[in-house]
Amino acid sequence: MSTAVAPMSDVDTTSAKPLLTVDNLVLRYPVRGGYLEAVSDVSFQVARGETLGLVGESGCGKSSTGRAVMHLPPPTSGNVTLGGQRLTGLPRNELRAARRRMQLIFQDPVSALNPRRRVRDIVAEGLTIAGVAREAAQEKVTEMLRLVGMDIDIVGERRPHQLSGGQCQRVAIARALVLQPELLVCDEPVASLDVSIQGQVLNLLEDMRTELGLSMLFISHDLSVVHNISDRIAVMYLGKLVEMAPSDTVTRKPAHPYTRALLDAVPSHRDTEDHGTTLRGEIPSPMNPPSGCRFRTRCPIAQDKCATVVPELREIAPGQRVACHFPLHGDHDAAA
Repeated sequence: MSTAVAPMSDVDTTSAKPLLTVDNLVLRYPVRGGYLEAVSDVSFQVARGETLGLVGESGCGKSSTGRAVMHLPPPTSGNVTLGGQRLTGLPRNELRAARRRMQLIFQDPVSALNPRRRVRDIVAEGLTIAGVAREAAQEKVTEMLRLVGMDIDIVGERRPHQLSGGQCQRVAIARALVLQPELLVCDEPVASLDVSIQGQVLNLLEDMRTELGLSMLFISHDLSVVHNISDRIAVMYLGKLVEMAPSDTVTRKPAHPYTRALLDAVPSHRDTEDHGTTLRGEIPSPMNPPSGCRFRTRCPIAQDKCATVVPELREIAPGQRVACHFPLHGDHDAAA
C-alpha cells in the first residue's frame, strides 16, 4: 500500500541560498582493533524550505550523518554550517544555543518520549530549558499541539503509554517544532508506524514545512516514502553518497546501479516483464570497505577500473550527480 502525501512545495534548489551546508563530513566510531568510519567524506546542501531525502540500506551511515549534522556526536572532521553559522568547533554553550535552530525526530516515537511525563510537559520541555515563562510556554504548547492536530484539553494530561504510535509521533513533532527550528532532521520518522498511519504523519510533516517554512533532512531506508516527501534525494552506500538528484529523476532515471537496485526492490517501480536488478553478495564490513568503488563487489556492471579508482560524485546531467565510472545514463567516464 502506498502512502499518499500532500504535493511537495516548489523549491528552487539551484538558486535558493542554502540553509544547511555539509562539507567533507567524516564520522568515525572507535571499536576494538581500530575504528569504524560510518560517514566518509560526505558533502551536500539543503536549501531553505527544501526537503532532502537521504536513503540507503540499514548500516549505510544515513542516521550517523543526521546525528553528525546535529553534532550528536560531533563529526570527526569536516564542516557543518547552518544559516551562515559554522557549527563545527563551536564552544559547548554556543553549540547548545545553535541546536535550538535544528531539531531531531526519532524513529520510535514511544521510546523517544519520557513515559513518566504528561504530554503538555513533554512538549514544553525545550521551552522550559530555554527559560521561557510558564504561561507563555503553555500558550506555545497549546498552539503546537493544535498545529499537529491534537487538543491539549484532551491529551495534555495523558502520558505516552495512553497514546497510539501515531499520536506519540505527533507529540514528538510538536516537541520539535515548539522551539521554532529552521531545520528538522527526521530519522526514519514513520518506520515503526502502521502503513495506514504513515501517510498521515508524512502529510503532517509536509504541512508543517509549508506552513512554517521549514527545511528537512528526511532519512529513510524506504525509497518510495522518500520520493513522496522529498524535493531531492541523496542515495548512500557504505558511508558514501553515490547519487544525488531531484526526486523524480532518481525514481524515473536512476544513474547508479545501486539506486536502480533500490528501486527494483519496490514492486511498483518494476516493469511487468522485468524481474529487477538483484544485488549479489553481502554488504561489506564498514571497517574494511572494498578498494575503489565500495559498491563494486555487488555491482552487476563492475569493471577492472572500479577496483582501483574511487569514483567522484560528478554531474552527468543538470542537477544529477553520480559516483560511478559507468553510470546507467549520461556520459561515461572517458578514462579507461
